[in-house]
Amino acid sequence: MNDNMPHTPFSTPLSSSARETELRIRNIMSGPKKRPPILFLILVFSLCLFCGNLVSCQRQPVQPTLVMETQYYDSDGNYLEIPALALPAGEENEAVDTINAALNDLREEYTQLSSRTGTDALENQCLFYPSSTDQYLNLLFFQSQFTTDLNTGHIFSLVYDVKEGTLVSAEDALALAGLNKAALLNQVAEQMEPEMNPEGQTYQIALHNLTLEGFRIKADGQPVFYLTGRMDDADDAVMDAVSGADQLFIWMDRTATIYDQYGLSAPLVPAEETDKLDPPLWNQWYFAGEEPVGGFVDRPALEALNYDVWLNEMALNYLQAEFNTAVYLAADAPEQPQERDCRLDFAACLGTDTLDGESLGLYQIDYSRYQQRSGELNWLEWSPAYLVARMYEDGAPAEFLVRFDYYQEGMAPGDAIRQAVWGLYDLEVCLFRDGYSTPAGPANDLSNPAVAPLVRERTVWEDAEPIYSPGDYWFDATGDGISARCYYSHVMGTEHIYQFDTTRTDMYTPRSIRVGSTRADIAAAYPEAHTNGYPWDMFGPLMWYCGNEEGWGGSIIFFFDDNADGSDTDVVSRIVLNYVLD
Repeated sequence: MNDNMPHTPFSTPLSSSARETELRIRNIMSGPKKRPPILFLILVFSLCLFCGNLVSCQRQPVQPTLVMETQYYDSDGNYLEIPALALPAGEENEAVDTINAALNDLREEYTQLSSRTGTDALENQCLFYPSSTDQYLNLLFFQSQFTTDLNTGHIFSLVYDVKEGTLVSAEDALALAGLNKAALLNQVAEQMEPEMNPEGQTYQIALHNLTLEGFRIKADGQPVFYLTGRMDDADDAVMDAVSGADQLFIWMDRTATIYDQYGLSAPLVPAEETDKLDPPLWNQWYFAGEEPVGGFVDRPALEALNYDVWLNEMALNYLQAEFNTAVYLAADAPEQPQERDCRLDFAACLGTDTLDGESLGLYQIDYSRYQQRSGELNWLEWSPAYLVARMYEDGAPAEFLVRFDYYQEGMAPGDAIRQAVWGLYDLEVCLFRDGYSTPAGPANDLSNPAVAPLVRERTVWEDAEPIYSPGDYWFDATGDGISARCYYSHVMGTEHIYQFDTTRTDMYTPRSIRVGSTRADIAAAYPEAHTNGYPWDMFGPLMWYCGNEEGWGGSIIFFFDDNADGSDTDVVSRIVLNYVLD
């Protein structure tokens, strides 16, 4: 059989001798006895080094540096924070170029800021939230402008993968979360449904125009998404159960929440996840209760200003924000406007006054809406809007602060301004507190600095009516010598007082009556006060003041303790402010 085996340079015949075969096997197992082939080892070692060089030649992307190219804060609430990315000299990166081009476009939106007039020149903000992880550089911006408090800001974001040297797309971020865009929108809408339509509500609220606007990626590799949408009647054309509001939603870890963009009680990105820059960004100094380094820039004084043109522009912007429709000057209205369009008919300043050292003006705006009347579309006049505006030193209106819904024809401008700014139903029905300039009373807010520190406990009324919007409720606030019945508005984030009760001696009416005053004091201060029983479920020895004899609207009720013999004393022991809707 062996004689038939082919002989090649790669074959070695085995001896037929068992002894010789054993020796051959031992030699094979024990290895070579001569010196190793040096040239072969050198060749192998060189190949290893060459392979290592191949790996090292795969360069990591050069890391860009964040440079704050635009950082500006002025006295009219214009805050701009727009950076750029810088690469070392001679380095190039397509993704960095794309990011810088997008940042330049963002910066371009504000290049004409210095020449803007009216409300267009106020509160233009582009607030920057940078956050870095081992893999991602997140550039997140919150953009807002002067609008009503029912309109939201918007999000702009850019995310750079520092390891790959690439720009991360929204689709990439959705894939990290295991979602597509439709699934994300559905999650947010489903989670908001119980808040919009609680059990027992008789009308339907819907989430309109839900839009994914931006994202960032956290250190754990999971994205956070930012969306906007409007909570309003399901069919706003035929029903107006609520005054709709735009909302900004944050989706994180499969949970959606509403960002407090109106109260700004917290930063958009948690402080511990936000990069700290020097000089500090808005999110660093604002939430610390500070100002920007160097203070706010004073905008140039208004020269040769045509106040009528300025005021008309402010009024047009106000109406556009209020009604979210096209608005025209009367002279510029088209022949065929769209239904529900708005026309500015007249705007004027009714007077000015100073409150807490600030110059304020009272303004009247007359306007019409293009609506159906007798089966035809016509311009219909609406009731005038009365607004209080902050004033420049030269007398020009700077911005509208508050709408005054309780203005009465012929009111003194100063009284109207104070009532509007203090947020009262009736300027006479309120209580000042020693050492504080803002009084408490029906319609103003429980956050009033004269009252807020006194509140110790809140008790919610179950099933109380009426409820005007989802998430609203009635509650009682009690504390050090006070008790207030209040209404919480979820949309506005306010706690309005409707009834206020106190036994404190450091609170007094606008005519200086307080606990401890006498009947004679009341008679002198309020000659129109009533001594008969108050008509709305309040009993006991009392006197009461109201703007009308029937007790409608705002009233002040003065109570007196009983003596041991059942007669009442002449000394005020308790004061109640009440408001009854007609």
